[in-house]
Amino acid sequence: MHRSVVVGGLLVAVVVLVGAYPAASQTDKDDVAAVVNGMIGAIAKADWAGLGPFMSDSGFVGVMALGEDAKCYAKNDLLAYLQGMVPAAGLGDTLQIGDLKVEVHFTVAFANAKLTLPPQAPLQQAFLDAVLFREMGKWQVCALMVAPEEANLDEEVVKTVVDRAAALTTAAKTADTDPLQKALDDDHFILCYVDPSMELRWSSSKAALIGMLQGVLGMVTVNQSQLDVTRTQASKTAVVVDGTWLLDITDFGQTNSAVRAYAVKSGDEWKIVTIAGGPNG
Repeated sequence: MHRSVVVGGLLVAVVVLVGAYPAASQTDKDDVAAVVNGMIGAIAKADWAGLGPFMSDSGFVGVMALGEDAKCYAKNDLLAYLQGMVPAAGLGDTLQIGDLKVEVHFTVAFANAKLTLPPQAPLQQAFLDAVLFREMGKWQVCALMVAPEEANLDEEVVKTVVDRAAALTTAAKTADTDPLQKALDDDHFILCYVDPSMELRWSSSKAALIGMLQGVLGMVTVNQSQLDVTRTQASKTAVVVDGTWLLDITDFGQTNSAVRAYAVKSGDEWKIVTIAGGPNG
């Protein structure tokens, strides 16, 4: 499947297709669930050769927030981290996944579940969130977060994270990328987004996304672009934001897409490390 950076295609592609999208099939949902369960099963068995193929080689961000700070990892770095944490004999049934929920947005999927962690872990309960994309018929994980969920996170923290997550939609409306540059993490970033033409727009670096945005935003007229946040799932240093991106371009009407963003606390600032999504329906 063709992959390219968002917005050049995203904003222009509304010309190509505005309307109904194919509904997610149960087979897709089952396949996504199988990948997530397979990934957890491989970790439990310390099967590192089996774990790797579930994770994308094209770009990957893993967020682990099981200690005091959230840490971000590329694929090989996360594999090395897990090998250092998991005994050679594996974890057996002390690592369990439950309450798995899957959403499919054409060739991008979201998965969310509860994790029961082994006794030696810093905590015993956490949530797992994953972003997957389908290429050549195969679903792969390109972003992953494991963190404890805080029941009463400070409202100002949530507002700050939501503002950061909305920086892409704001840039589309204002053609000003400065807030977006400040919002994205310099070292770890994945964009995995299905635009209205059903193309997967992909970027595995902040620099590539900003460059494309700066090249095209002056050539289009966007009447409205906003992120309506419906849910946040948060720990003290890592947050998942869920919402809907409403995009209205002159002469081409409105489109709505599901959006999921990951944010991590870096020093005293919150930075976005993942933006993913696709058509609702």
